[in-house]
Amino acid sequence: MALVDLPDPADLPAEARDLYEAHRYANDSPYRRVRLHNPAVLRAQRAYQEALFAAGPVDEELFEYVMGAVAQANNCDYCAGSHRLKLVSIAGIDEAVIDAMAARDYSALDERERAVVEFAEQAAADPHRVGPAH
Repeated sequence: MALVDLPDPADLPAEARDLYEAHRYANDSPYRRVRLHNPAVLRAQRAYQEALFAAGPVDEELFEYVMGAVAQANNCDYCAGSHRLKLVSIAGIDEAVIDAMAARDYSALDERERAVVEFAEQAAADPHRVGPAH
């Protein structure tokens, strides 16, 4: 028995259905469907991500690498799975690269990506040990 019902997008009011479709990627995520219980949250998250990608040097691929590393540092299989789906479907990242990252092998990433992901992983796993070298 599920703790939270996943809304069927076909049964949603038009605004929620439009938000859902605007955020859709190849593989659906239960996380996205749960947020349909409160479309204001989905709208706010979309606005945040659009501002983040428009205003800064972080593109969606790097963002997903970071989020995947943080999910792993936090031992959250649910989050890691969601970000894995996004890396494959949005960024077209090969599953072998994602499997390597799950094993904390970041050799397939370029130097900048590797530095950002390793910093995020350290900050999530043990923020008190983040130092000037990071």
